[in-house]
Amino acid sequence: MHTKRSWMGAVLVSALLVLGAGCDDDDNNGDTPPPEAAPEVQDLTLSDAQIVRVLVVANEGEVMLGQLGQQRATSAEVRDFNARMVTEHTEAQQRLEQLAQDQGLVPEDSAVSQQLQDEVQRMMETLEAAPADTFDLAMMGSQVAAHARTAMTGDALLMPQVQNTALRQELMTLRRSVQEHLEEGADIHSDLADTLP
Repeated sequence: MHTKRSWMGAVLVSALLVLGAGCDDDDNNGDTPPPEAAPEVQDLTLSDAQIVRVLVVANEGEVMLGQLGQQRATSAEVRDFNARMVTEHTEAQQRLEQLAQDQGLVPEDSAVSQQLQDEVQRMMETLEAAPADTFDLAMMGSQVAAHARTAMTGDALLMPQVQNTALRQELMTLRRSVQEHLEEGADIHSDLADTLP
């Protein structure tokens, strides 16, 4: 239990760095791509249309990561987790698209959505180059980092600014789901790390 708490604390610190000042490439331990500097939280004002786009990008990123995990993972547990991420984030994406259409919200790019898109692209590039014997650990590290980033972005930026009631409800639903994914992913990552020599 202590190991899980330590790991979750490290993940949350990493996510805060993504939202704040970022971190140096030298701090990367090799199992997750380094987070990049993001615009200052207090300087970001997002419209509901921009919030929709952030959520679209987050879901698209999870689907991309999940598809790669399904293809390359050797552990059944890692493959199954990634398959679920594809299914659940595709369903979330479809709900979000329907909500945006119903509410007349046309997704609009922002510095936040662009940052998230860039981060997923870097994660994908790093994972595609990962050796087979370390892929599962790297994949789960990336899944945990991506979900932590989404959770922190939702809590720090999206929830305080969302105006549309239906979008707020969907954001709350997504936040609960992301938390479940984060906790399960952290457990899998921790189990994989425990098997290393």
